Amino acid sequence: MKLEAVSQKMIRAYVPKDQAQVLAQKLVDTFGEQRFSFSHARGETMHSHIERLSYEEKDILQLIVNADQADEIFSALYQWLQLDEQPGSMLIQQKLHQTSLYQSFVDPSE
Repeated sequence: MKLEAVSQKMIRAYVPKDQAQVLAQKLVDTFGEQRFSFSHARGETMHSHIERLSYEEKDILQLIVNADQADEIFSALYQWLQLDEQPGSMLIQQKLHQTSLYQSFVDPSE
């Protein structure tokens, strides 16, 4: 097995319920094959203007992308989610330390 250091970043998007898969398909259609992980979150939030708690559900989409593509993908997500106009979503981008790409020496045609 060959070990190759790869510069990668993780982008995590907290989006309205049932939107992560839609967003993932849009990313694949625009940028090609991607590596995803999906999660789901539930909780309560305080609405200060009405002083009341409300129940919320979010989808969490995690992507691992090459560092040279991270800003372009982050920007696309920001625009698609309309973060500057619609509250309720959040994006986080972070560098992944010590990530490696493992490739087999075995020829898959054998």
